[in-house]
Amino acid sequence: MSEIIIHSLVHSLKDSLIALPFLFAAYFLLEFLEHRSEIKLAKALSSEKIGPLGGAVVGCIPQCGMGVLSSHLFSSGMISAGALIAVFVSTSDEALPVILSHPDKIASVFPLLLSKIAAAVFAGYIFDFIFSHRRHKHEDIPHDHNSHGECGSCEDIKSLEDHHCKDECGENIFVSAIKRTLLIFFYIYVVTVVFAILTEVVGEDTISAFLSKSYYLQPIFAAVIGLIPNCAISVIITELYLSQAIGFGAVVAGLSTGAGIGYITLFKTNKSKKEAVMIVLYTLLFSIVFGEILQILFA
Repeated sequence: MSEIIIHSLVHSLKDSLIALPFLFAAYFLLEFLEHRSEIKLAKALSSEKIGPLGGAVVGCIPQCGMGVLSSHLFSSGMISAGALIAVFVSTSDEALPVILSHPDKIASVFPLLLSKIAAAVFAGYIFDFIFSHRRHKHEDIPHDHNSHGECGSCEDIKSLEDHHCKDECGENIFVSAIKRTLLIFFYIYVVTVVFAILTEVVGEDTISAFLSKSYYLQPIFAAVIGLIPNCAISVIITELYLSQAIGFGAVVAGLSTGAGIGYITLFKTNKSKKEAVMIVLYTLLFSIVFGEILQILFA
């Protein structure tokens, strides 16, 4: 057993190191874009007509704050629930950088992103159409203005616009890219080691047989696991897909529920916890249904 572990550790490290420069290049580019476009893109969410479409496009851009920002905007009545859901469904967390770190798998980026955007658009517009009467607007939410005419809720939104100019987000994008690269590299290495050990101990044929039998249940498992608020989950789901352990529908379903920190922010900022629960459950159920459809189509 010790020989298997040592072999897996060494072999996995070699495989993971190959992906390291590509992973850094992806994060450096994303950091550059993120620090210059997040708030501008967020303004596209405020329109009632194109809110879900804007949310779908904005959400697919890998960054740490869009789900959090969108939850704040929704709780303050600045955007619709459909726009928020579109961001949640479109978000893929660390999936894009992980795929880009595998040059031979880059072609899979486009169908994944297009599927996620399509799912997000449908999810957002359907929710707004069904529950349009439930939308609360900022001016209808009780909030006090002080003697200077300043509004606490409005100032909360304004503070979000300054977020990337302060604190840790204001650090050099080169340093930030290195930090994110090393963190995800660690996750990739751990996942690769675990897979290697399982393959050696259990056997590739046994694992393949189990996954093939549970093929149509994969989107359900992936979507539920995707709710866990940790970026390591998106790495695991993506790596499973790249290694052909799970199907296309499963990876879409799992990544469509992966807006963990956004969910936490929603429950923290939204006064109606019942409404927050409904949004999360809707996102989960829609992701499962959409994922199952893709799983069947790409069987």
